[in-house]
Amino acid sequence: MSLDADIWGYITGVLSVLAVIFQIMRINLPSTKLKKFDTLLQETEDLLHEADEEGLLSGGDFVHQTNETLIGLRTTAQPLRSRVHMAKTIFQECLGVFTGLSVRISLLCSEVKELKADIATTSEKARETLRQLGLINNQQEAQRIALGLLCDGEVSGVGDSGDASLSEEPGNSDSFDESRSQSDETESNMLNEVGIEVPTDVEDKTLTYDRDIIHEAIEIVEETCNTTVACEAA
Repeated sequence: MSLDADIWGYITGVLSVLAVIFQIMRINLPSTKLKKFDTLLQETEDLLHEADEEGLLSGGDFVHQTNETLIGLRTTAQPLRSRVHMAKTIFQECLGVFTGLSVRISLLCSEVKELKADIATTSEKARETLRQLGLINNQQEAQRIALGLLCDGEVSGVGDSGDASLSEEPGNSDSFDESRSQSDETESNMLNEVGIEVPTDVEDKTLTYDRDIIHEAIEIVEETCNTTVACEAA
């Protein structure tokens, strides 16, 4: 009884080892490696095409060099593909594992993976740069609006003290006061949105401007422009 159990244990162990070996061989068969290579190559070509259509690869040299590399990889794989297709039996395919055919195809797969990663990295950097430029452009527009409000001729009476208030047209009518109050509120909101605090005269509720505020707005615009130039250079 004990002998039968030992024999059955040996048989089970051998079958388990054979199953593992078969699985390893199946994964490393040249035909399996070739399918993986074709899938990676197609995914890489699609990724390059999509990134180029989105305008993320504006540099023509990168697209041209990448296409040349893909063509070279496909050409290099052609004789290996022929050898894989020449195998008529599973035994001949298994021989390809031991003769180095699978290893050569695996090396090509690694090159395609690296190329795919380069395309993804380059396109993502370009996409992030475009997002940053979009935010900067929005900030620039807000700063231009702020400077326009400060320097469009509605600010007058800048004296030695550095203070200025909105000039008032002749005829202090109620309609003018209401219009000026609405204008002050709008301008104050717009300036606050771009990070510029505008003081308000408590007595007559009119906006008062200071030279320091104007200088602050100019510095913000200059800093934004410098950031934009740096992003474009990158």
